[in-house]
Amino acid sequence: MVKCPPWQSVVSAFVWERSWRDIYVLDTSAADWEIVIKDLSETTADFRFFVDGYLWQEALPLFPIILAMRELHGVTLHFSVAGIGIKCHFFEEGRIEFDLDPREVSELNWPGLCNFLFHLSRLTNKPCWLTEENCPELWWLKTNAVTGELQVFA
Repeated sequence: MVKCPPWQSVVSAFVWERSWRDIYVLDTSAADWEIVIKDLSETTADFRFFVDGYLWQEALPLFPIILAMRELHGVTLHFSVAGIGIKCHFFEEGRIEFDLDPREVSELNWPGLCNFLFHLSRLTNKPCWLTEENCPELWWLKTNAVTGELQVFA
């Protein structure tokens, strides 16, 4: 069972400081990526894949192909969770990273984002982190898929 902390204990993580927040799953493999991408394509709203800003009209490529495409093209994945727009730029195989605008997170949709963090953690069997932009070491929240707890950096 997921234990999402109350909004008051996490609200400071979503104060706008002119930077996005990142969601990380670290030490990932191509297999982790495939599991996550497949799941997101089946369970999230507005799942869209773009190449050089254009909506991809064909079947979604496998992760190794997406990673190779990234060498020559801008590739991004867009989807939403609980009304929060989330993007992925496929930076590297060893780290799943999603970007979100903290201004889109509120007390109303916080439980949906919290459940998403745990969902990623369960899919990969790895911790999931919410951090400052481009700073996995400066984390606000960390999931524990085994205990179902979310650690809040105070």
